[in-house]
Amino acid sequence: MLIINKEANLTDALVVLNELVKLANIQEERVLAMRAEERISGFINPHLDTAIRVLKDLLLNTQKMRFDLCLRCGRKSGYQGSSTLISTLRSECLKTCC
Repeated sequence: MLIINKEANLTDALVVLNELVKLANIQEERVLAMRAEERISGFINPHLDTAIRVLKDLLLNTQKMRFDLCLRCGRKSGYQGSSTLISTLRSECLKTCC
């Protein structure tokens, strides 16, 4: 699990979150392709189970990170930085998880 501490730059955290979402999308495509191949061949692909577990972990980590960001985006945190940054982070938070 990725933990965002108070000193972490929230903008960097949003970049990481976006990359994590991209990885989850790639993994989802792989799972779907492997499943389609499995249906066509009629044989069970043991690697599909692993791919599904990796996708599940990516999705759970993405969800946890979104939750952490929402707690830290200025709505619930005591962050006292730039009001422009807080507004930007709030809007990003609302787009991604709230």
